[in-house]
Amino acid sequence: MRRTNQRGFTLIELLIAAVLLLILIGPLFSFLRVGQSNRSTSIRTTDVEQNARAAMITIGRDITNAGFSFAPQVRLGTASLFSNLSGPPNTQGDYLLTPLIPGNNLNQIRVGTDSGGSPIFNTTDQITLATVDQSFNNGLPLTGNYNVAGSSATFTVTAGTLTGLFVGNLLFLSVITSIDPGTNTITIANTDSFQINNFGVITNMPTTLNQPLNDLALPIAGLPIQPPILAYRFSFITFYADIDGNLIRREILPPPHTVAGGNDVVGVAQVNPSGNTYNCNGTCYYDNIIATGIEDLQFSYNIADPQPVAGINTPIDDPGYNGRASNAGTAPDYRLNDIREVNVSLKVRAADRDNQIKVTSATEIDRGKGYLYRFTLDGTFGVRNIFRTNFTNVPAPAGP
Repeated sequence: MRRTNQRGFTLIELLIAAVLLLILIGPLFSFLRVGQSNRSTSIRTTDVEQNARAAMITIGRDITNAGFSFAPQVRLGTASLFSNLSGPPNTQGDYLLTPLIPGNNLNQIRVGTDSGGSPIFNTTDQITLATVDQSFNNGLPLTGNYNVAGSSATFTVTAGTLTGLFVGNLLFLSVITSIDPGTNTITIANTDSFQINNFGVITNMPTTLNQPLNDLALPIAGLPIQPPILAYRFSFITFYADIDGNLIRREILPPPHTVAGGNDVVGVAQVNPSGNTYNCNGTCYYDNIIATGIEDLQFSYNIADPQPVAGINTPIDDPGYNGRASNAGTAPDYRLNDIREVNVSLKVRAADRDNQIKVTSATEIDRGKGYLYRFTLDGTFGVRNIFRTNFTNVPAPAGP
């Protein structure tokens, strides 16, 4: 049997092969490392951007709907519901409600600590939006007549239904004290908690219930005994950021209020809610967190042209009473009914740090820690439901 010589790789050949393999694998591992880093960065930045965009969409939708279905300026009588933001009453002694109630530099967000350990705050804005509650009577007004007798007024509905209306609802921006579906009537107490209905002092005073005749320069004796009025149920939404950086959408909580842990019976395939009605115990609103990690929230307003005073340019931070020194507005609505657009600016940070990227700047207090991604998103939204200053109500002619 003939033997054949078998020969393997020499040491030099193995070394050459190993070097070639490292040359090939090295860039592959480098590309993999870069890909992992980019993926980590992309996940964090995408999360921050989606957080900001979701919040912006929610804010924009409610700003667009502000003022839906009611006049741009509702007279509240002596009710100072929003006087700290909307200012003092007009010359007739009436406070006014507008669809947009600005709040400039009202809140603070804690964004970190300085080198001495003291907290650092950003001052932020808020905005309150008023609209007609679409969940009641399909957003349509109740039509009827009212009559004043002694210490209360009775509103008799001639068109609409009381279904879904509860004691404590905001109607005529007042508090309902009793409802009688049998006679289709609502009773509103005199000198209610909002101090709107002071009809026990001046009987049949047309401004007490904000009915359509309140702007007519007619003597009270010339008004009908039961003038027709339209009754809406109002809803209010406020956007603000709390000290922990949560963007809050606060909404008035309509009755009935069911307390947590009530008598709800949860079955396998259905939920049978309790029919009981509970008081809201002073907390008649509901807060929804629509975004987290907020570091700044700013609202500014583009107002109508031409400007009343040279040098007053838009956008302005506060078109209302508190900004009167810079917006050149005049009482009672200042520039609130001149608003054309609302500008929103959100600054959002990531939920956690990216430890694959270290802060190296010597001026950063977090030097050596993981990088914290931040994202700023700006949006502008039109206010389609506000009557402009060039719109003037024409009073109806006085009837016999």
